[in-house]
Amino acid sequence: MFDNIKNAKKNKGQVVILTAMFSLVISVLIISVISSPVVSQMKMNKNLFKAKESFYISESGNEDIVYRIKNGQSILGQEDLVFSNGIAQTTVTDLGNGIKEILTVGDVNNRIRKIKTKIQTTSGVSFNYGLFTGQGGIEMENNTRINGSIYSNGSIEGASNVMIAGDVYVAPRPATTTNIKWETNNEDFIFGKYVGSEQRVDTMQSFVTTTSGLRIFKVSLYLKKVGSPANLSVKIVKDKNGVPDKNNVIAEGSLLSSLIGTNYSFMDVGFNSNPEITANQIYWIISDTTRDDTNYFVWGMDNASGYTGGTAKYSTDWTKGSFINIAGDLDFQVWTGDENSLGVLDTVIVGDGVGGVFPAHAHTIKNSQISGDAFAYSFVGGSVGGNIIADNIADCSVVGDADYNTKTNCTVGGQSHSPTTPLSDPSYLVTPVSEANIQAWKDEAVDFGYITAGDLIPINGAIIGPGVIGGDLIIESDKIVKLRGTLYVEGNIIVNGNAGINLGISYGTTGSGAIISDGWVNLYNNVKINNPRTGSGHLMLLSTARCDKYYGFVNCNSEQSAINLENNVQSDILVAPYGIIELSNNISVVALVGDQLNLKNNIVLNYEQGLTNMNFSSGPSGSWGIESWREVE
Repeated sequence: MFDNIKNAKKNKGQVVILTAMFSLVISVLIISVISSPVVSQMKMNKNLFKAKESFYISESGNEDIVYRIKNGQSILGQEDLVFSNGIAQTTVTDLGNGIKEILTVGDVNNRIRKIKTKIQTTSGVSFNYGLFTGQGGIEMENNTRINGSIYSNGSIEGASNVMIAGDVYVAPRPATTTNIKWETNNEDFIFGKYVGSEQRVDTMQSFVTTTSGLRIFKVSLYLKKVGSPANLSVKIVKDKNGVPDKNNVIAEGSLLSSLIGTNYSFMDVGFNSNPEITANQIYWIISDTTRDDTNYFVWGMDNASGYTGGTAKYSTDWTKGSFINIAGDLDFQVWTGDENSLGVLDTVIVGDGVGGVFPAHAHTIKNSQISGDAFAYSFVGGSVGGNIIADNIADCSVVGDADYNTKTNCTVGGQSHSPTTPLSDPSYLVTPVSEANIQAWKDEAVDFGYITAGDLIPINGAIIGPGVIGGDLIIESDKIVKLRGTLYVEGNIIVNGNAGINLGISYGTTGSGAIISDGWVNLYNNVKINNPRTGSGHLMLLSTARCDKYYGFVNCNSEQSAINLENNVQSDILVAPYGIIELSNNISVVALVGDQLNLKNNIVLNYEQGLTNMNFSSGPSGSWGIESWREVE
């Protein structure tokens, strides 16, 4: 009986084991059935994630090349952009007729995405900063405010309760005279194409200075163009054994083709840095372009080789050697500055007062409150709501982190790091409207002849332009007129008392118009210029009056300015490249470009930002615009 009981227990144990194994098998099968789509979905999600990564890498590589072409930077036929998780390989193909095709292949673990973009030369002037001032900078009186970002080639001087609700960039101001130059012009030097058997692509001129402690802020090249060539990449390069050293590029900038005219003028070029140059050392100015036998450049030269400080050469590709001497010197100007030229932001609140956060960039920031990050060589007195990077900070409070070399009487809420390397100062930015652009608009108006030899005082509802006004343009109170074409006013422009100027139907909904004045411009008392806008087109009022401390007070209005707006004026684009723009009492503009801006007490200036590619009916052309963009795989 004992054996029977023992066998029964043994059998029961086997049944339990078999039941457990059966249950385990069933469970595995059920889990397998349930998990299979989950695993499949996880694999699918991983592939989708990698594919998205590949797309973003492809997009980044494509945008990088588009940016470099638009800004005249050198590129090869194929460019690779390597990321931590993949690579973007971009091929650039010249399709002719001013069109380039850019194909980028993004690859992340063999997940391929392709983006193709076509760009072509287009008409237009770009106002990349809604408010831009030249070497005169900005002077803001008590209780004034600017709503929008600013780029200034001169210092910004504030006062009590002065506020800028936007990003602030203060670049150094170049000297107003230079002795590093050669300006004798008696022959043309064509480059960017075949000339006979010579393939003249990259062209260069060397120079020296005898003064130490100077920094290069810009150069000016005596140029004109034929057709619509691509933008120029311009570099400052050190010398090595009498030729440019490709491994010693100390500054690089671009010259937009749209700024260059068909007649000679000195064209300014700013750079990505402001390098210090050494006395009696040879440097090279290099104009780097691509060959196009239909669209090319002409550089004015002196065939007598009168410049003793350097020589001129050309090459098919300056980075690969094979330099050919030019029998003459190319015309140029090098504009420098010293420590006294560096940009200052003084007594300004950078913020909007309601929680907005904006950064500030300047060589020296003092007595100012910065709501966002601050980037400077010296920060003295004030506060920073974000982080700061500077060589020295003093008498300040910083909410975030602080990177510095010396600190005096400053409190830091975040982490402190020392030593550090301050960022470079903002670079000199070329005025977005060139002398060649202005002359092209004038020429367009001149082609239509004189509307009147004296003053023009149009009636209400009149249509004015295109053509030339030999005297003043006077729009009297309550008169609204329309512009039909480019207008050149040899005198002054006065618009008063509820009067206005709008674009006519000839511009459609996208075209922009220009009125150019050799005199000053006064707008006051409820004047509206192209307001309200009915399309995307703009109306620019431009004064060539030389009226500030750098160009001289030659042709000014009673306020000692080139353009003056007073009392509830709503204007479109205002440009005074050689003079002061003065504003007082409730002013709104779309974009503003002046050598200097003065804001009177208690004014609030509102403006739109970042207007690019303003397509005027005539004048400048030749910048790159996107024709098409699409994913092809």
